[in-house]
Amino acid sequence: MVSEAIEALETIIQGRLERNGHQRQSLLDLAGQSDSAIGRMLTATQRDYEHYQTSIRAYKQDLTAFRQHGHILLTALNVRSLEKTLDDIRQTMTEAWTTYGLKDAMLRLFEDINSRIEVAARQTQSMRRLLRNMHRRFQSQHQFRLPPPPMFSIVKYQVELSLLDQEADTFRNSARTALMEQHFVTKRYFSTIVTRARRIIGTAHDDARHWHDTAQLPLATEIKEYRDDLAQQILDLRRAGDSRKTVQQRIVALKRDDSRLHVQLNSFAKVRGLLAETGIPTASRASGEN
Repeated sequence: MVSEAIEALETIIQGRLERNGHQRQSLLDLAGQSDSAIGRMLTATQRDYEHYQTSIRAYKQDLTAFRQHGHILLTALNVRSLEKTLDDIRQTMTEAWTTYGLKDAMLRLFEDINSRIEVAARQTQSMRRLLRNMHRRFQSQHQFRLPPPPMFSIVKYQVELSLLDQEADTFRNSARTALMEQHFVTKRYFSTIVTRARRIIGTAHDDARHWHDTAQLPLATEIKEYRDDLAQQILDLRRAGDSRKTVQQRIVALKRDDSRLHVQLNSFAKVRGLLAETGIPTASRASGEN
């Protein structure tokens, strides 16, 4: 996660440096432009800003949908909401009069879990689609430079739970379980199968929560910075029409911003070096090995 965060931040900073370079060149070009030419440039930039605002409105709609799906996803994977089912299973197993009753109670655990995983899988698929669409829109319409959006998949946890379900089936149908006293069966089932099921669901919830909370951050940061840049360009053009001196002041400010961004990139390079020394792969290497 650290490597992915560094890669995302480096990409954002590189994009900012590139935009700063374009702005500096545009400001230098203004020195030889007439007032009418600057006016035309201002009108064009204002049109770009209005078009960008349309993209932002679409982004906010997609972001709302992303969070709605995320709420359903996290609710489905919430271990606390599983406790009611577990309490019912424990009571049924404790009060069961027959081996069939015990087995039926044990089966309810994975019936509940499988239904939750199905809900989580559907929400995750919708969220991944929204995330890709949001990134694609700003990359194609506004030439954003962004790393691929991080993706979350429920498949790993489905596999773990499927293997646990097979173990639970073996436990339910073994001759040893049939010969155990009822309270020992209940205790052993909860200390082994149920405990591991809780852990798997809890880990899936934590990973889904992290993805839900962080997957949008690189894009959200870039959207704000790009909007601020467009607003600054409009301000620069208006000032240029009044005084060429303000153009030179803005060029100096951009150079200072470049120096600050280069310092940040150097800091990230040092962190990458520390990660390499500890044997932790960078994000690009890690993704290439999967």
